[in-house]
Amino acid sequence: MIKADIESFGLLDASVAKILEIQMDTEHDRRQHELNTKAKINISEGNLITAKNTADTNLITAHKQAEGHKSMIEQETVVLSEQLKNDYNLVVQYLLGSRIFDKLQTIANGKNSLTYSVNNQTVDIHRLKSLADLQKQIQNN
Repeated sequence: MIKADIESFGLLDASVAKILEIQMDTEHDRRQHELNTKAKINISEGNLITAKNTADTNLITAHKQAEGHKSMIEQETVVLSEQLKNDYNLVVQYLLGSRIFDKLQTIANGKNSLTYSVNNQTVDIHRLKSLADLQKQIQNN
Protein backbone atom coordinates (compact mmCIF):
# COMPACT_ATOMS: atom_id res chain seq x y z
CA MET A 1 0.00 0.00 0.00
CA ILE A 2 1.28 3.40 -1.00
CA LYS A 3 0.44 6.43 1.01
CA ALA A 4 0.52 9.89 -0.53
CA ASP A 5 -0.30 13.20 1.01
CA ILE A 6 -1.07 16.30 -0.94
CA GLU A 7 -0.05 19.23 1.08
CA SER A 8 -0.74 22.07 -1.26
CA PHE A 9 -1.94 22.53 -4.73
CA GLY A 10 -1.78 25.80 -6.52
CA LEU A 11 -0.73 27.50 -9.65
CA LEU A 12 2.73 28.80 -9.94
CA ASP A 13 1.81 31.92 -11.84
CA ALA A 14 -1.06 34.40 -11.26
CA SER A 15 -1.46 34.99 -15.00
CA VAL A 16 -2.12 31.28 -15.53
CA ALA A 17 -4.76 31.44 -12.79
CA LYS A 18 -6.40 34.42 -14.51
CA ILE A 19 -6.43 32.61 -17.88
CA LEU A 20 -7.96 29.49 -16.30
CA GLU A 21 -10.60 31.62 -14.58
CA ILE A 22 -11.48 33.26 -17.91
CA GLN A 23 -11.69 29.83 -19.57
CA MET A 24 -13.95 28.54 -16.78
CA ASP A 25 -16.22 31.59 -17.13
CA THR A 26 -16.31 31.12 -20.90
CA GLU A 27 -17.16 27.42 -20.52
CA HIS A 28 -19.87 28.28 -17.99
CA ASP A 29 -21.36 30.87 -20.37
CA ARG A 30 -21.24 28.37 -23.24
CA ARG A 31 -23.03 25.71 -21.20
CA GLN A 32 -25.60 28.24 -19.99
CA HIS A 33 -26.23 29.35 -23.58
CA GLU A 34 -26.60 25.70 -24.63
CA LEU A 35 -29.11 25.05 -21.84
CA ASN A 36 -31.07 28.19 -22.72
CA THR A 37 -31.14 27.15 -26.39
CA LYS A 38 -32.38 23.66 -25.49
CA ALA A 39 -35.05 25.18 -23.23
CA LYS A 40 -36.23 27.47 -26.05
CA ILE A 41 -36.33 24.50 -28.44
CA ASN A 42 -38.38 22.48 -25.92
CA ILE A 43 -40.80 25.39 -25.45
CA SER A 44 -41.17 25.80 -29.21
CA GLU A 45 -41.79 22.09 -29.69
CA GLY A 46 -44.38 22.19 -26.90
CA ASN A 47 -46.10 25.16 -28.54
CA LEU A 48 -46.09 23.32 -31.87
CA ILE A 49 -47.67 20.24 -30.30
CA THR A 50 -50.26 22.43 -28.57
CA ALA A 51 -51.13 24.18 -31.84
CA LYS A 52 -51.42 20.82 -33.64
CA ASN A 53 -53.65 19.38 -30.90
CA THR A 54 -55.83 22.50 -30.97
CA ALA A 55 -56.17 22.27 -34.76
CA ASP A 56 -57.03 18.56 -34.52
CA THR A 57 -59.62 19.29 -31.83
CA ASN A 58 -61.17 22.06 -33.91
CA LEU A 59 -61.32 19.74 -36.93
CA ILE A 60 -62.97 16.96 -34.95
CA THR A 61 -65.44 19.45 -33.46
CA ALA A 62 -66.29 20.80 -36.91
CA HIS A 63 -66.83 17.25 -38.21
CA LYS A 64 -69.09 16.40 -35.27
CA GLN A 65 -71.09 19.61 -35.74
CA ALA A 66 -71.43 18.91 -39.47
CA GLU A 67 -72.58 15.35 -38.78
CA GLY A 68 -75.12 16.64 -36.25
CA HIS A 69 -76.35 19.27 -38.70
CA LYS A 70 -76.61 16.67 -41.46
CA SER A 71 -78.56 14.32 -39.19
CA MET A 72 -80.91 17.14 -38.19
CA ILE A 73 -81.55 18.04 -41.84
CA GLU A 74 -82.17 14.39 -42.75
CA GLN A 75 -84.62 13.96 -39.88
CA GLU A 76 -86.39 17.20 -40.76
CA THR A 77 -86.63 16.10 -44.39
CA VAL A 78 -88.13 12.73 -43.45
CA VAL A 79 -90.72 14.33 -41.16
CA LEU A 80 -91.60 16.98 -43.74
CA SER A 81 -91.90 14.46 -46.55
CA GLU A 82 -94.31 12.43 -44.41
CA GLN A 83 -96.35 15.53 -43.58
CA LEU A 84 -96.38 16.70 -47.20
CA LYS A 85 -97.30 13.23 -48.48
CA ASN A 86 -93.89 12.59 -50.09
CA ASP A 87 -94.13 15.59 -52.41
CA TYR A 88 -90.38 16.27 -52.52
CA ASN A 89 -90.85 19.45 -54.51
CA LEU A 90 -92.86 20.92 -51.65
CA VAL A 91 -90.31 19.64 -49.14
CA VAL A 92 -87.47 21.38 -50.99
CA GLN A 93 -89.49 24.60 -51.26
CA TYR A 94 -90.27 24.46 -47.56
CA LEU A 95 -86.66 23.80 -46.54
CA LEU A 96 -85.30 26.58 -48.77
CA GLY A 97 -87.94 28.98 -47.55
CA SER A 98 -87.27 28.15 -43.91
CA ARG A 99 -83.51 28.68 -44.39
CA ILE A 100 -84.13 32.07 -46.01
CA PHE A 101 -86.56 32.95 -43.23
CA ASP A 102 -83.98 31.96 -40.59
CA LYS A 103 -81.33 34.14 -42.24
CA LEU A 104 -83.70 37.10 -42.46
CA GLN A 105 -84.69 36.58 -38.84
CA THR A 106 -81.02 36.54 -37.83
CA ILE A 107 -80.50 39.82 -39.69
CA ALA A 108 -83.59 41.33 -38.05
CA ASN A 109 -82.52 40.25 -34.56
CA GLY A 110 -78.91 41.36 -35.04
CA LYS A 111 -77.32 44.40 -33.46
CA ASN A 112 -76.61 45.89 -36.86
CA SER A 113 -78.40 49.19 -37.45
CA LEU A 114 -78.61 48.82 -41.23
CA THR A 115 -81.94 48.75 -43.03
CA TYR A 116 -82.38 46.25 -45.81
CA SER A 117 -84.76 46.92 -48.67
CA VAL A 118 -86.07 43.83 -50.40
CA ASN A 119 -87.67 43.84 -53.82
CA ASN A 120 -90.90 41.86 -53.62
CA GLN A 121 -90.24 40.49 -57.11
CA THR A 122 -87.25 38.47 -55.95
CA VAL A 123 -87.33 34.71 -55.74
CA ASP A 124 -86.68 34.78 -51.99
CA ILE A 125 -89.90 36.65 -51.25
CA HIS A 126 -91.86 34.13 -53.33
CA ARG A 127 -90.19 31.33 -51.39
CA LEU A 128 -91.22 32.97 -48.12
CA LYS A 129 -94.82 33.17 -49.35
CA SER A 130 -94.56 29.50 -50.34
CA LEU A 131 -93.19 28.78 -46.88
CA ALA A 132 -96.16 30.48 -45.23
CA ASP A 133 -98.56 28.58 -47.51
CA LEU A 134 -96.82 25.27 -46.74
CA GLN A 135 -96.96 25.93 -43.01
CA LYS A 136 -100.70 26.48 -43.29
CA GLN A 137 -101.00 23.28 -45.33
CA ILE A 138 -99.02 21.31 -42.74
CA GLN A 139 -101.15 22.68 -39.90
CA ASN A 140 -104.33 21.75 -41.76
CA ASN A 141 -103.11 18.15 -42.25
